[in-house]
Amino acid sequence: MQYNNENKSFLMSALFGIILGFASLFVLTLLSALILSLFKVSGNASGIIAVIILGVSSLICGYFAAKKLKSKALIIGAAAGVLFYLTVAVISAAVTKSGFTSVFLLRLLICFLTSEVGAFLTTVRRNKSKFI
Repeated sequence: MQYNNENKSFLMSALFGIILGFASLFVLTLLSALILSLFKVSGNASGIIAVIILGVSSLICGYFAAKKLKSKALIIGAAAGVLFYLTVAVISAAVTKSGFTSVFLLRLLICFLTSEVGAFLTTVRRNKSKFI
């Protein structure tokens, strides 16, 4: 497989989206930790908040990856979202040492869909764009 400028820009756009996704994940996690420490919240609510934060971060990842590439928005959104979640899942499994749980595929689906929504939002703003 030869790498040309199109492949390089695709990888760089995905990496850009993933980095911004991690930055938003970090900020939102710190913000939620501050809020959860101030108020007493049950364990179920904190799990739901964590999934919401993951979804928002994935949306940001897909949005900015598609915005940077400016073509093939849905493909780059899906690729960036899946790579973002797989990275988060591997880091989470390494830190918690609990391995992959049964909700792995559900969270993967949530990240995939929210990154696709983020990528779609970039195409709504453009007049002449390629969806696929």
